[in-house]
Amino acid sequence: MQKGDFMSSGKSQISLHPKGFPDIEEMEFAATFVPSAFGSGDIYNIFPLDTKNIALYNIDVSGHGFAASLFSASLKQRLDKDPQVNGLAQNALSDSPHYSLNSPQEVVRLLDREDMLGKYGRFFTMVYAVVNIEAGIVSFYRAGHNLPLVIHDRHRSEFIQGGGAPIGLGISVHRENGQHIRLSPGDQFILFSDGLTEAYSPKTKSRYGLNRLRQVLTDHYPLPLDESFESLIADVKTFVGEDSFSDDISIIGFKWWGDSKDQRGIQR
Repeated sequence: MQKGDFMSSGKSQISLHPKGFPDIEEMEFAATFVPSAFGSGDIYNIFPLDTKNIALYNIDVSGHGFAASLFSASLKQRLDKDPQVNGLAQNALSDSPHYSLNSPQEVVRLLDREDMLGKYGRFFTMVYAVVNIEAGIVSFYRAGHNLPLVIHDRHRSEFIQGGGAPIGLGISVHRENGQHIRLSPGDQFILFSDGLTEAYSPKTKSRYGLNRLRQVLTDHYPLPLDESFESLIADVKTFVGEDSFSDDISIIGFKWWGDSKDQRGIQR
């Protein structure tokens, strides 16, 4: 692939990402994407499912180049369409409200049954989550992706363990691997690709890693979420020693305020 192809692939990846997020009073959203020079397959989004629930996902497709980018685009099209009855997100019901939301594990199962590796030579890691806006309950399924990070305040944060295998490898999706957490007002829920944790420093001959990522984001908890993400990217660039990366970097998340809007601006 030539230099011009690298640049076109990076631009096409950027065009796949959302230009904005839902305007929800109880929530603050942010996302950051830095394409690699090789063009690859990170995609993410946040979108409403109905008046009480939103969907959130972060996906990392295997491989690099235009093929990975095109595969990512097809996945995004399937996931981001307005929620349709009998689609990935919803099932039809005969009675009002005439639909039910699929669980995250069911969404993953529907994607996994398509034999991605056999048909397209691709597999991917993913976290797909459904967030109840009013209750702050996050239901999610982790398929081989980095562990979700929950930050409670500038002193307390945790990776949420659990999950199943990547999608497309022919390994069954187990319903019991679906997970649920209840957030407290001010909690952050963050997803990210391994382009961040696997970023390599030639100087120290080491990877950026989960622990440093967690520490940087936790330290910057008092900042608006988009500024916290920008600080993380700046720290990764300092660690690597340059502004370009060998793999896509993506991070997406939200802070849930619940009905405690008076807590905004208070550093915990």
